[in-house]
Amino acid sequence: MLHRMRARLGRWSGPARDFLQMVAGAALLAFSINGLIVPNRLGDGGFAGLAVLIHYLTGWPVSWLYPALNVPLLALGWWFIGPGFIVRTLVGIGLVSAWLPVFSQAPVVLQDALLASVYAGVVSGAGIGLLMHGGGSSGGTDILARFLNDWRGVSYTVTYLAFDVLVLGGLAFWVGVSTALYAWIVTYIAGRVVTFIVEGPVRGKAAMIVTSEPRRILAAVTRELGRGATVVEAQGGYTAAPRKVVWVVVSLSQIYRLRQLVAEADPDAFVTVMDATEVLGQGFGRLPAPRRRRGAAGRPNPLRRLMRRRPS
Repeated sequence: MLHRMRARLGRWSGPARDFLQMVAGAALLAFSINGLIVPNRLGDGGFAGLAVLIHYLTGWPVSWLYPALNVPLLALGWWFIGPGFIVRTLVGIGLVSAWLPVFSQAPVVLQDALLASVYAGVVSGAGIGLLMHGGGSSGGTDILARFLNDWRGVSYTVTYLAFDVLVLGGLAFWVGVSTALYAWIVTYIAGRVVTFIVEGPVRGKAAMIVTSEPRRILAAVTRELGRGATVVEAQGGYTAAPRKVVWVVVSLSQIYRLRQLVAEADPDAFVTVMDATEVLGQGFGRLPAPRRRRGAAGRPNPLRRLMRRRPS
């Protein structure tokens, strides 16, 4: 009996934790919009920024502009992307929309616009990051980017950047250049905070070492750094000579010592060092627990049928 109760609690703890993260994230995002950005006459990127821009031009409340702007995109996404992605997005939009009127009654007005921009960026990024960490989405540009990527192969980065440029350009033209500048600060800081929350603070450096002395390098890495490594068979592109590639991930504080060890073991080695933005397992961050998946296959995607019908 106790085992069954624990199993049931385990099944429900994951979704409950995700939902609580989405609720907290939606509250932070709504506070950044109606509690900081609008009272201090700042701006933002994405559809939240578009709602704020329309509010400045018309006086209509952001609390209903935000969901209204998302309605046509939700319909588009439901039909062309599928209900799985859209349901999670709908939950996120609904939570943000529910919190927006609450924080419109508690504005925080600061005398320093730059300080207000920094606060708004941090709070907005934390809210979006928690929404994404809980498996949700704030809608808007997320749906548009997914649709354009499936339809025309447009990269997500291009869609996000283009829409932000349009919104910030509109702020500069209709509201003021200073407002657009502060909006850019909000957008930049929010993006950095989202990256930190989603990818996590555990980062490292990944080194790919082409060497003729793999055993010496492996021994040095294990002995001096306490790290494991992977050896891959390779072949020189010009000489066609067989080579060994040692792949190792170390912390930021260990990268300088790794260079020294490689130089001592094989001065002729070829080393490439790359950023590892998220490192999990084997002495770094813990891997997340697997989620239980339920449900059958989704319905056919009409967008993919349209793409197949296009002439080549």
